[in-house]
Amino acid sequence: MEVTKVGMRDALHVPSLETREKNLKKACKDFEAIFTYHLLKSMRQTVQKCDLFHGGQGEEVYQSLMDMELSKNMADLGPGSLSRLLYDQLKGLLKASP
Repeated sequence: MEVTKVGMRDALHVPSLETREKNLKKACKDFEAIFTYHLLKSMRQTVQKCDLFHGGQGEEVYQSLMDMELSKNMADLGPGSLSRLLYDQLKGLLKASP
């Protein structure tokens, strides 16, 4: 078994503020995308489907993939989006922590 030497600088490495802000922004966008996806999925379940035009399992898979992409695009809309509001709220906590 080989044990490598770890210095205190390596053990206490804290990412820079810029890196933490970038990670927070990505986490907020991912959160909004997942939230929006589940919102769209729940909304679609309330609509009654006609058996004549319903495409079955293939349509459900396609609709699910389309909703996921739509929710990812909606997360990048800008200043009024949920991800931006979350980011602005949580950004202050990053500056307060070491």
